[in-house]
Amino acid sequence: MPTRFYLPASGAAEVSPAINAAWEHQNVVRRPTSTTKSNTANAFTSYAPDSADHIVDADAHFVQFVSSALPAQTIAAQVVKIQAQCDENAGGNDLLLTWLIYAVNNAGDTVRGTLLAIQRDGLEVDNGASGINRGDSGTTAEVVLQANDRLVFEIGLGGLPTQGPGTQGHNGSIRFGDATGSTDLPEDDTDANSTKAPWLEFANALNFSFAVAAGSAVLPQGYGEHNRYGTRFQRWLLKRGSVVNDRSRRTA
Repeated sequence: MPTRFYLPASGAAEVSPAINAAWEHQNVVRRPTSTTKSNTANAFTSYAPDSADHIVDADAHFVQFVSSALPAQTIAAQVVKIQAQCDENAGGNDLLLTWLIYAVNNAGDTVRGTLLAIQRDGLEVDNGASGINRGDSGTTAEVVLQANDRLVFEIGLGGLPTQGPGTQGHNGSIRFGDATGSTDLPEDDTDANSTKAPWLEFANALNFSFAVAAGSAVLPQGYGEHNRYGTRFQRWLLKRGSVVNDRSRRTA
């Protein structure tokens, strides 16, 4: 079963990985990403790094999305897809939807591996204020995650502008948002409905379940923290009617 991540229009990522050096222009905006919608209204994220003509083949990073902690697992090579509505500020910008995927450790300061090196769609984005759907796909490399690692998606626009009226550079907008109950964008290059949700999808099911073995557990960050009622994980189990065998709290 595929795993689809949503791309909210607001929110703060839990950690702040360095923006990948493949981007010549870097808009430092970081947001969370999840397989469930967080109910942010659709809105354009606009970025205009070029105040004058910049006739150079380059890529502009708009938003970095960082997942929550994941269990240890091997993410096999597979097809990944993306759909998002985009536009460019001038017809000569000749920009394309551009993206990459990699994994980092829990703190976000060590790259675990690159799943998808930076790549561009093959169809120029819309030149107008409406934002037209664009989609792209690629095949990832296999990456081995350690417990509590995270996935990072970086999305932007790239291309080689040409001379023409207005400022020709790497300036444009991408619409993000994940309103609860919204329809997902279809896999096409035509949809202009501004209420539909953009997404990024893995062909295979990813593992989000932290295993609990007898006498031990691999837990998300923070679930081992104690207070007077036990660990956060123990309190989670107790709320669900499970019995926790915690010998350290028995009295003679």
